[in-house]
Amino acid sequence: MSPARRRLPAVVAAVAALLAGCSPGGRAAPRPATTPAPGTPTVAASPEPTLPAVKGFQVAAGEPAPQVKRAAVRFLQTLLNHEDGEGAVTVTKARLAAAGLPPGPADQAGPLLNPAGAQAGEVVYPQLGGLTAANASVMAVVRTHRLTEAGQVVSTSRTVDLRLGGKAGGWQVTGIAFDGGAPPAASGDRPAASALAGDVLADTRITMPDSAREEVRSGAVDARVLRLLLDLARRWPVTVAVFKAGHPYNVFATDRVSNHSRGRAVDLWAVGGRTVAAQRGDPSSAARALVVEALRGGATEVGGPWAVSANGRTSFTNTVHHDHIHVGFD
Repeated sequence: MSPARRRLPAVVAAVAALLAGCSPGGRAAPRPATTPAPGTPTVAASPEPTLPAVKGFQVAAGEPAPQVKRAAVRFLQTLLNHEDGEGAVTVTKARLAAAGLPPGPADQAGPLLNPAGAQAGEVVYPQLGGLTAANASVMAVVRTHRLTEAGQVVSTSRTVDLRLGGKAGGWQVTGIAFDGGAPPAASGDRPAASALAGDVLADTRITMPDSAREEVRSGAVDARVLRLLLDLARRWPVTVAVFKAGHPYNVFATDRVSNHSRGRAVDLWAVGGRTVAAQRGDPSSAARALVVEALRGGATEVGGPWAVSANGRTSFTNTVHHDHIHVGFD
C-alpha cells in the first residue's frame, strides 16, 4: 500500500478512536492522563515521504525543430506526472486523451509509469534523434521520482526515444521506441566491467543518465569512446544524452545501422555547462572546440552544428546535430 493510500486508514482510525471515547449520551468520555513518566524519551513521528517539486521544461526559441521538441515535452510531462492510482495504463490513456494527446503510446510506456503510487517526472533535455518532413525522433533525457509501496522516494534518470509524426495541426507523439529500461537495484554496488569503465563512472565532470551509466558499467560501450570521453572531460565538463540504447537502431530514415547500436558512439548535449544548441552561433565556444578535439583524438565520425576540419577529417552538420555533438568510431 502506497503512502498516499496509508493516509486514508489513518483518518479512519482517528474517527474510530473518537467514537470509542464517547459516552452513551454522546458526550466525550474523560481521557486518561497522557503525561509520560519521568525519564521517558520522546520519539518524533516520522514525516510522510513526499515527492520533490519538479519544473516544466521550456524549449528555447533557438533550439532546432522547436515544434517537434515542444510536442515531445508536452507528451512526456503529461505522461510522467500522476497521482496515486493514476499510473495504470488504462488510466494513463484517459489522462492523455483528456489533455488532447494520443493515448496509444501509453501501451509502450513500461517503467515510465508507476502503477504502485504517485510519481513526479521532469524532462532534463529533449535531443533530436532524427528528422524528416513528416517524422521525427526525440531522445529525451528524463528523471522520475516515485513513491513506492515501501514508503520510499526512488529517483531514476533515463533516455527515452519518442517517435513523432507531423500533421496539419502540428506534431504528435506516435510511439515510444525505447522506454529507457529499468536500471537494476543497487547498481552502484556492483563493480564496473573494466578499470576504464570505472574511471568514467567516477569522473564528476562526466554527467549521464542512469541508463547510460549502466551501459558503461556493464561493458556495452566501446573502450575508444570511453577513453576519448575521459580526455575531453579533462578540458570541459560534458553531459551525455545517450551511448547505445535509446538511440534509433538505424541512422534515422535509412537502413544503415548506427554506430550507437554497436556501442561505438556517444551524444553530448551540453559542454562546459551550456547546451550545444545555445553555443552554435559562437565560433569560439567550448562546444566547437570540443568538435576539433574529438577529431584530433581519433574519432572517425563527428557531427555537430559546425563543419570543421582537423587531423585529416571533417565533422558533418545538419539540423539534427544542431543540438548535440555526436562522437563515434567505425
